[in-house]
Order: sequence, then C-alpha cells, then structure tokens
Amino acid sequence: MADAVPGRELVLVGRHHFPTYALVFRLEEAAPGRTRLRAETRASGAHALLTGRLPAAARRRAERVR
Repeated sequence: MADAVPGRELVLVGRHHFPTYALVFRLEEAAPGRTRLRAETRASGAHALLTGRLPAAARRRAERVR
C-alpha cells in the first residue's frame, strides 16, 4: 500500500516483472446514503486493460449486498 485517506482514497502500488503500477480508488458521496467508487490505474496498456475490470466487479458485488 502506498497511501490511504480513510473513507476517501486508497492507493495501491506494486511491481510485476518489468512494470510498476498503481491502482487508485476514490470514494465520493453520490447522494445521501449512496457512495460512488472511482478507480483508475496507472500502468502499461496491458496492465490497464486487465485491471479495468475491477470497478465493474466491485459494483456488481456492492449491488448484491444491497
């Protein structure tokens, strides 16, 4: 983990063979009682493509919990 602001932001940093990458998750209030999750990746194109699926998976899981 590289940085965290509780309830607001989580930044994860890693290294895999050659690339160094970061995943940034941000929580924002969307409406009263609703939270929006924003995610971005800072990596090579291939890594970005693979991690691009994370936000959709998190959304599906969160919607099942409701």
